[in-house]
Amino acid sequence: MPENIEHPIVSIIVITYNSSKYVLETLESAKAQAYQNIELIVSDDCSTDNTVEICRNWIKKNENRFIKTELITNKQNTGITPNCNRGLFVASGQWVKFIAGDDVLLENCISSNIQFVTNNTSISFLFSKMKYIDETSKLVVKVEDDNSELYEFSAKKQFKKLIIRNWLNAPSAFLKKETLIGLKGFDESTKFIEDYPLWLKATKNNFKLFFLSAPTVSYRLHSEAFSQIALSEKIKKELLIVFLKYKFPNISISNFIYLLYEYLTLIEGKIKLTKHLKKISRLLRLRKAYRFK
Repeated sequence: MPENIEHPIVSIIVITYNSSKYVLETLESAKAQAYQNIELIVSDDCSTDNTVEICRNWIKKNENRFIKTELITNKQNTGITPNCNRGLFVASGQWVKFIAGDDVLLENCISSNIQFVTNNTSISFLFSKMKYIDETSKLVVKVEDDNSELYEFSAKKQFKKLIIRNWLNAPSAFLKKETLIGLKGFDESTKFIEDYPLWLKATKNNFKLFFLSAPTVSYRLHSEAFSQIALSEKIKKELLIVFLKYKFPNISISNFIYLLYEYLTLIEGKIKLTKHLKKISRLLRLRKAYRFK
Protein backbone atom coordinates (compact mmCIF):
# COMPACT_ATOMS: atom_id res chain seq x y z
CA MET A 1 0.00 0.00 0.00
CA PRO A 2 1.53 3.38 -0.98
CA GLU A 3 1.92 5.94 1.75
CA ASN A 4 -0.54 8.83 1.91
CA ILE A 5 -2.06 11.14 4.50
CA GLU A 6 -4.68 8.60 5.59
CA HIS A 7 -2.32 5.62 5.47
CA PRO A 8 1.14 6.75 6.65
CA ILE A 9 3.86 4.23 7.32
CA VAL A 10 3.88 3.08 10.94
CA SER A 11 6.99 1.48 12.44
CA ILE A 12 6.25 -1.22 15.00
CA ILE A 13 9.42 -1.52 17.07
CA VAL A 14 9.68 -4.67 19.16
CA ILE A 15 12.10 -4.24 22.06
CA THR A 16 13.63 -7.54 23.16
CA TYR A 17 15.99 -8.91 25.77
CA ASN A 18 15.78 -12.61 26.64
CA SER A 19 12.22 -12.56 25.32
CA SER A 20 12.15 -16.07 23.82
CA LYS A 21 9.22 -17.20 25.95
CA TYR A 22 6.77 -14.60 24.63
CA VAL A 23 8.21 -12.86 21.57
CA LEU A 24 6.43 -15.07 19.01
CA GLU A 25 3.10 -13.90 20.41
CA THR A 26 4.28 -10.30 20.15
CA LEU A 27 5.38 -10.76 16.54
CA GLU A 28 2.15 -12.52 15.59
CA SER A 29 0.19 -9.61 17.03
CA ALA A 30 2.11 -7.24 14.74
CA LYS A 31 1.33 -9.47 11.78
CA ALA A 32 -2.37 -9.58 12.71
CA GLN A 33 -2.86 -5.80 12.59
CA ALA A 34 -5.87 -4.65 10.59
CA TYR A 35 -3.75 -1.74 9.37
CA GLN A 36 -1.49 -2.71 6.48
CA ASN A 37 1.16 -0.01 5.95
CA ILE A 38 3.56 -1.29 8.62
CA GLU A 39 7.32 -1.53 8.95
CA LEU A 40 8.52 -4.09 11.50
CA ILE A 41 11.73 -3.52 13.46
CA VAL A 42 13.04 -5.85 16.17
CA SER A 43 15.75 -4.33 18.34
CA ASP A 44 17.51 -6.86 20.58
CA ASP A 45 19.77 -5.89 23.47
CA CYS A 46 22.27 -8.78 23.43
CA SER A 47 19.93 -11.56 24.53
CA THR A 48 21.62 -14.61 26.01
CA ASP A 49 18.78 -16.96 25.06
CA ASN A 50 17.55 -17.77 21.54
CA THR A 51 15.42 -14.64 21.09
CA VAL A 52 17.40 -13.45 18.07
CA GLU A 53 17.17 -16.83 16.35
CA ILE A 54 13.41 -16.98 16.93
CA CYS A 55 12.93 -13.46 15.55
CA ARG A 56 15.18 -14.03 12.54
CA ASN A 57 13.34 -17.21 11.55
CA TRP A 58 9.93 -15.63 12.05
CA ILE A 59 10.84 -12.53 10.03
CA LYS A 60 12.13 -14.65 7.17
CA LYS A 61 8.79 -16.48 6.99
CA ASN A 62 6.62 -13.37 7.38
CA GLU A 63 8.56 -10.50 5.82
CA ASN A 64 6.09 -10.20 2.93
CA ARG A 65 3.41 -9.04 5.38
CA PHE A 66 5.34 -5.80 6.01
CA ILE A 67 6.60 -3.05 3.73
CA LYS A 68 10.01 -3.48 5.36
CA THR A 69 11.57 -5.58 8.13
CA GLU A 70 14.77 -5.17 10.11
CA LEU A 71 16.43 -7.07 12.95
CA ILE A 72 18.88 -5.03 15.01
CA THR A 73 21.31 -6.87 17.28
CA ASN A 74 23.90 -5.56 19.69
CA LYS A 75 27.17 -7.09 20.91
CA GLN A 76 26.71 -5.92 24.49
CA ASN A 77 23.80 -5.28 26.80
CA THR A 78 23.20 -1.54 27.04
CA GLY A 79 19.80 -1.24 28.70
CA ILE A 80 16.26 -0.49 27.59
CA THR A 81 16.71 3.18 26.69
CA PRO A 82 19.60 2.80 24.20
CA ASN A 83 17.78 -0.20 22.74
CA CYS A 84 14.70 1.94 22.12
CA ASN A 85 16.83 4.61 20.46
CA ARG A 86 18.46 2.08 18.14
CA GLY A 87 15.02 1.11 16.90
CA LEU A 88 13.83 4.71 16.69
CA PHE A 89 16.75 6.03 14.66
CA VAL A 90 16.41 3.41 11.92
CA ALA A 91 12.61 3.66 11.68
CA SER A 92 11.22 5.09 8.45
CA GLY A 93 7.60 5.48 9.57
CA GLN A 94 5.90 8.76 10.35
CA TRP A 95 4.64 7.11 13.54
CA VAL A 96 6.30 4.61 15.85
CA LYS A 97 4.70 2.04 18.09
CA PHE A 98 7.06 0.50 20.64
CA ILE A 99 6.08 -2.85 22.11
CA ALA A 100 8.03 -4.97 24.58
CA GLY A 101 8.84 -8.51 23.48
CA ASP A 102 6.43 -9.95 26.03
CA ASP A 103 3.41 -7.69 25.42
CA VAL A 104 0.74 -7.97 22.73
CA LEU A 105 -0.79 -5.51 20.26
CA LEU A 106 -4.55 -5.76 19.92
CA GLU A 107 -5.70 -6.18 16.32
CA ASN A 108 -7.07 -2.63 16.18
CA CYS A 109 -4.01 -1.00 17.74
CA ILE A 110 -2.46 0.73 14.74
CA SER A 111 -5.70 1.43 12.86
CA SER A 112 -7.36 3.01 15.92
CA ASN A 113 -4.34 5.19 16.67
CA ILE A 114 -4.00 6.31 13.04
CA GLN A 115 -7.68 7.16 12.79
CA PHE A 116 -7.41 9.27 15.95
CA VAL A 117 -4.31 11.23 14.92
CA THR A 118 -5.60 11.75 11.38
CA ASN A 119 -8.51 13.68 12.85
CA ASN A 120 -6.17 15.87 14.91
CA THR A 121 -2.91 16.78 13.21
CA SER A 122 -1.51 18.54 16.28
CA ILE A 123 -0.95 15.22 18.10
CA SER A 124 2.55 13.87 18.68
CA PHE A 125 1.90 11.76 21.80
CA LEU A 126 -1.16 9.54 22.06
CA PHE A 127 -2.00 7.13 24.88
CA SER A 128 -4.85 4.67 25.29
CA LYS A 129 -6.30 2.07 27.61
CA MET A 130 -4.67 -1.32 28.18
CA LYS A 131 -5.76 -4.85 28.86
CA TYR A 132 -3.76 -7.05 31.22
CA ILE A 133 -2.72 -10.65 30.63
CA ASP A 134 -0.86 -13.21 32.72
CA GLU A 135 1.96 -15.60 31.84
CA THR A 136 -0.47 -17.85 29.98
CA SER A 137 -1.97 -14.91 28.03
CA LYS A 138 -5.17 -15.18 30.04
CA LEU A 139 -6.97 -11.90 30.58
CA VAL A 140 -6.47 -10.51 34.08
CA VAL A 141 -9.10 -8.31 35.68
CA LYS A 142 -7.26 -5.22 36.88
CA VAL A 143 -8.76 -1.89 37.82
CA GLU A 144 -6.92 0.93 36.09
CA ASP A 145 -6.42 4.34 37.65
CA ASP A 146 -8.82 6.76 36.02
CA ASN A 147 -6.41 9.44 34.84
CA SER A 148 -8.44 10.57 31.85
CA GLU A 149 -8.70 14.11 33.23
CA LEU A 150 -4.93 14.49 32.87
CA TYR A 151 -5.30 14.61 29.10
CA GLU A 152 -7.72 17.53 29.26
CA PHE A 153 -5.01 19.79 30.65
CA SER A 154 -2.56 21.92 28.74
CA ALA A 155 0.97 20.59 28.23
CA LYS A 156 2.17 22.99 30.94
CA LYS A 157 -0.24 21.60 33.52
CA GLN A 158 0.41 18.02 32.41
CA PHE A 159 4.09 18.62 33.12
CA LYS A 160 3.26 19.82 36.64
CA LYS A 161 1.18 16.71 37.28
CA LEU A 162 3.84 14.40 35.85
CA ILE A 163 6.49 15.87 38.16
CA ILE A 164 4.49 14.47 41.05
CA ARG A 165 3.74 11.09 39.49
CA ASN A 166 4.06 9.18 36.24
CA TRP A 167 0.38 8.65 35.48
CA LEU A 168 0.73 7.25 31.96
CA ASN A 169 0.16 3.84 30.37
CA ALA A 170 3.57 3.72 28.69
CA PRO A 171 2.97 0.45 26.74
CA SER A 172 0.05 2.13 24.95
CA ALA A 173 2.06 5.10 23.65
CA PHE A 174 1.77 5.96 19.96
CA LEU A 175 4.43 8.47 18.99
CA LYS A 176 5.23 10.81 16.11
CA LYS A 177 8.74 10.05 14.93
CA GLU A 178 9.56 13.60 13.81
CA THR A 179 8.77 14.93 17.29
CA LEU A 180 10.84 12.25 19.01
CA ILE A 181 13.82 12.99 16.79
CA GLY A 182 13.41 16.70 17.54
CA LEU A 183 13.54 15.86 21.25
CA LYS A 184 16.70 13.79 20.58
CA GLY A 185 14.98 10.54 21.35
CA PHE A 186 15.00 8.80 24.71
CA ASP A 187 17.29 10.14 27.41
CA GLU A 188 20.16 7.65 27.73
CA SER A 189 21.35 9.07 31.04
CA THR A 190 18.94 6.49 32.46
CA LYS A 191 19.41 3.04 30.94
CA PHE A 192 16.35 1.31 32.36
CA ILE A 193 13.84 4.13 32.84
CA GLU A 194 13.09 5.04 29.25
CA ASP A 195 9.54 6.39 29.33
CA TYR A 196 9.19 8.81 32.26
CA PRO A 197 11.96 11.24 31.22
CA LEU A 198 10.48 11.39 27.72
CA TRP A 199 7.03 12.38 28.97
CA LEU A 200 8.58 15.06 31.17
CA LYS A 201 10.75 16.33 28.32
CA ALA A 202 7.80 16.37 25.91
CA THR A 203 5.37 18.27 28.13
CA LYS A 204 8.13 20.66 29.25
CA ASN A 205 8.58 21.46 25.55
CA ASN A 206 4.85 22.15 25.21
CA PHE A 207 3.82 18.89 23.54
CA LYS A 208 0.40 18.02 24.92
CA LEU A 209 -0.41 14.37 25.63
CA PHE A 210 -3.66 13.01 24.15
CA PHE A 211 -5.84 10.04 25.03
CA LEU A 212 -7.76 7.43 23.05
CA SER A 213 -10.44 5.91 25.27
CA ALA A 214 -10.12 2.33 24.00
CA PRO A 215 -7.70 -0.53 24.72
CA THR A 216 -4.99 -1.05 22.10
CA VAL A 217 -2.43 -3.27 23.85
CA SER A 218 -2.27 -6.16 26.29
CA TYR A 219 0.32 -5.67 28.99
CA ARG A 220 1.75 -8.84 30.46
CA LEU A 221 1.96 -9.24 34.23
CA HIS A 222 4.53 -11.85 35.19
CA SER A 223 7.26 -12.48 37.73
CA GLU A 224 10.08 -11.98 35.25
CA ALA A 225 8.93 -8.56 34.06
CA PHE A 226 11.40 -5.80 34.80
CA SER A 227 8.72 -3.57 36.28
CA GLN A 228 7.88 -6.25 38.85
CA ILE A 229 11.40 -6.48 40.24
CA ALA A 230 11.92 -4.85 43.62
CA LEU A 231 13.60 -1.45 43.47
CA SER A 232 17.31 -2.14 43.11
CA GLU A 233 20.11 0.27 43.89
CA LYS A 234 20.74 0.69 40.17
CA ILE A 235 17.16 1.78 39.52
CA LYS A 236 17.22 3.94 42.61
CA LYS A 237 20.22 5.79 41.21
CA GLU A 238 18.42 6.31 37.93
CA LEU A 239 15.36 7.66 39.72
CA LEU A 240 17.68 10.11 41.43
CA ILE A 241 19.02 11.19 38.02
CA VAL A 242 15.44 11.78 36.84
CA PHE A 243 14.73 13.73 40.00
CA LEU A 244 17.77 16.00 39.71
CA LYS A 245 17.48 16.51 35.95
CA TYR A 246 13.73 16.99 35.54
CA LYS A 247 12.12 17.55 38.92
CA PHE A 248 14.53 19.55 41.07
CA PRO A 249 14.67 22.54 38.64
CA ASN A 250 10.86 22.70 38.78
CA ILE A 251 10.22 22.66 42.52
CA SER A 252 7.34 24.92 43.53
CA ILE A 253 5.33 25.66 46.63
CA SER A 254 2.63 23.19 45.59
CA ASN A 255 4.99 20.22 45.12
CA PHE A 256 7.76 21.01 47.60
CA ILE A 257 6.75 18.59 50.36
CA TYR A 258 6.20 15.71 47.95
CA LEU A 259 9.51 16.23 46.15
CA LEU A 260 11.42 16.67 49.40
CA TYR A 261 10.04 13.36 50.65
CA GLU A 262 10.90 11.67 47.35
CA TYR A 263 14.44 13.04 47.40
CA LEU A 264 15.14 12.00 51.00
CA THR A 265 13.75 8.54 50.31
CA LEU A 266 16.03 8.14 47.30
CA ILE A 267 19.20 9.25 49.06
CA GLU A 268 18.66 7.97 52.60
CA GLY A 269 15.90 5.40 52.61
CA LYS A 270 13.66 4.93 55.62
CA ILE A 271 14.71 7.46 58.23
CA LYS A 272 12.61 9.16 60.88
CA LEU A 273 12.36 12.40 58.95
CA THR A 274 10.94 10.73 55.88
CA LYS A 275 8.41 8.91 58.05
CA HIS A 276 7.13 12.26 59.26
CA LEU A 277 7.19 13.70 55.77
CA LYS A 278 5.27 10.69 54.50
CA LYS A 279 2.50 11.41 56.96
CA ILE A 280 2.44 15.05 55.88
CA SER A 281 2.40 14.19 52.19
CA ARG A 282 -0.50 11.79 52.75
CA LEU A 283 -2.49 14.58 54.35
CA LEU A 284 -1.63 16.96 51.54
CA ARG A 285 -2.69 14.46 48.90
CA LEU A 286 -6.15 14.47 50.46
CA ARG A 287 -6.46 18.15 49.71
CA LYS A 288 -7.87 19.40 46.46
CA ALA A 289 -4.46 20.83 45.59
CA TYR A 290 -3.23 17.27 45.11
CA ARG A 291 -6.21 16.16 43.06
CA PHE A 292 -7.01 16.81 39.43
CA LYS A 293 -8.94 20.03 39.03
